Amino acid sequence: MALGATVAGLAAALAWFGMIPLAALAALAVVAALLAGISRRWNPRRRAGIAVALTALFVVSMFGVRERARTMVFGALSPASRATVLDIILSPSPANPLCWSALTVTRDAATDEYVMTRGTVAAVISGGCGSEHRGAVAWDDAVRQSLRRLRALAQSDCSVRAWLQFGRAPEVAGGAIGDLRYGGTTRDNFSRMLVPGDARAAECPPHLTDWGLPRQDLLAPPPY
Repeated sequence: MALGATVAGLAAALAWFGMIPLAALAALAVVAALLAGISRRWNPRRRAGIAVALTALFVVSMFGVRERARTMVFGALSPASRATVLDIILSPSPANPLCWSALTVTRDAATDEYVMTRGTVAAVISGGCGSEHRGAVAWDDAVRQSLRRLRALAQSDCSVRAWLQFGRAPEVAGGAIGDLRYGGTTRDNFSRMLVPGDARAAECPPHLTDWGLPRQDLLAPPPY
């Protein structure tokens, strides 16, 4: 009882702060009430078995929805962008597996830039992201970044190289680097880091790992 009240309170708080749509919260409440009513007379063994089966079915179906979303995003790109796409980053919306956020990373060799574009994908039904989103894929404005600047920072600044072991969508602006998946440099969160500058560029963070870099494809010059 206490666990159920805690989960319900958490869901309500997330909806209050706008992290979960009210429609999704209502749908979750209806499904939870139906499952509770149906399983009320089941023995614990049967409830546990069906819960595991439903969880496995949900996880498998999410893999399928993700691949459908990826196909839709790739199809919505221009023919020129499809040839230079490096990554399509997908995440389901909180409590709404019908709506996914997408972030594409492409290389523009003509301008020596990489381009990151956020989008919203109604992966299952046309209204899965709400009535305010029109079309299967809705794009935001593109964010263009200098490849030369990113490579120079990666070579000269040890803190930036350490950050690049985790960052998948690097945005450099205003003396900081941030991951565009989480708001880039415009949001002061865990992914935003001030670039130390020339005086401290050679100073490496303690306990630095030797992990590979997710965006090595941007740091290495393209083959010719």
